[in-house]
Amino acid sequence: MKLMPKIYEFKTSVRWKNSRRGELLSKGREKIEVGCPTEFGGDPDCWTPEHLFVASIETCVMTTFLWMIDKLGGKILNYESDSSGKAYMQGSEFKFNEVTVKPMILVQDKEDFLKAQRAIEYAKRECLITKALNIKVNVEPRIELKAAIGCDG
Repeated sequence: MKLMPKIYEFKTSVRWKNSRRGELLSKGREKIEVGCPTEFGGDPDCWTPEHLFVASIETCVMTTFLWMIDKLGGKILNYESDSSGKAYMQGSEFKFNEVTVKPMILVQDKEDFLKAQRAIEYAKRECLITKALNIKVNVEPRIELKAAIGCDG
């Protein structure tokens, strides 16, 4: 008997609204206003494909980390990250060449610190979105112990 791999499908739709704006939709989810970046004549108050691209990498790193920290039995007190994507003209093509994700992870004790280190290393390697790209993705974590930053319970 030949085993078939499970296939996951993710569906979205886009509807044009006006000018250079539209709505990004997916069944059961809130719509997102999308449009062109201001650099290309778009409005500054909506999500652009470029922002969503960087955000998808950042979100995938976080969710992969959260999945692995749970599998390791670790606990975190907080996770926040900032990300930046750099795009440039290469010949006549506009391309991303690098995305950097900077997670800040707060843990209670040394045991969870070590588990967080293992989990973020796993996330660096196994994030589905990152693995699908052929650009450089930097993950530069900062993991801190609660006691080490002077927080009181």
